[in-house]
Amino acid sequence: MKKKVVYWLKITLGFTTREANAFIALLLIIAALASVSHILPYFSNPDYLSYKEDKQILDSLLQTLEKPEAQDHKRNNSYPLTSFDPNEIEEEDWLQMGIEPAIAQRIEKYKQKGGVFKEKEDLLKIYNFSHKEFERISDYISIDLKESKTNKHNQSKQVLTDQLQATSFDINLSDTTQLKKIPGIGPVLSSRIIKYRRALGGFHSLEQLYEVYHLDSAIVPKLMERAFVAPNFEPAKININTATYKTLVSHPYISPKQASLIVAYRKQHKLYKEPKDLLQVKPLDKDWLQKVAPYIKVEK
Repeated sequence: MKKKVVYWLKITLGFTTREANAFIALLLIIAALASVSHILPYFSNPDYLSYKEDKQILDSLLQTLEKPEAQDHKRNNSYPLTSFDPNEIEEEDWLQMGIEPAIAQRIEKYKQKGGVFKEKEDLLKIYNFSHKEFERISDYISIDLKESKTNKHNQSKQVLTDQLQATSFDINLSDTTQLKKIPGIGPVLSSRIIKYRRALGGFHSLEQLYEVYHLDSAIVPKLMERAFVAPNFEPAKININTATYKTLVSHPYISPKQASLIVAYRKQHKLYKEPKDLLQVKPLDKDWLQKVAPYIKVEK
């Protein structure tokens, strides 16, 4: 049988005897591999036969990893709702209620341009604000623009009183209640101001308020009108001769690379005698030293 096949390959395809034998051997190997691929699953662990279920689980996990924002938004939809005035809350508050980021941004822009929600249904004027979302939060919306003149007068007096109380306060001793009395500063921003103050070790200048994350530069002047830094205030200082890398890098003005260089130079050479010795560490420069100087000290 084999001889006939070899003969046929030589006559038909022009193979030599060696090539014909090799071709037949290759066909036999291919046939054997094909047979094994069909027989092997029957001798394998039967648990692996449920590959379709495994594929479904894998696809589900991939969708979860690929859409973290969607998952976060889904979780936010379970956030407990409370009464609120859409004219008063900030973009972060909308996100907490489960409103999509794009919609929250449109609402904020609408208000920044002078837009006012006079009744609940005005929210539906915001592009792509769905009726389903409106129905979900409708019962918690509270808008009252029909106050009597007496109530308006009393409200104005209260606002004035609050403003007077907030006119002068120490920015390094203030709490969120005082900060929230500044127009444009709500719970989120007031918390960020205090968090940044702690990270710094205290504000030595009101100009540092411009460094607070997402604090609008238009709001800072309003805050600076009412806040002050006490003349005798001393920020918390880091001893650069004993501070660890972790302590150094925790300060907003010291990057991971700068912290590593400060510690490495101290170990390889000697203790710093004064803050300006840091200029011996390249690439630390005078501008950086001037910025960080109020927050560092040299002690053995």
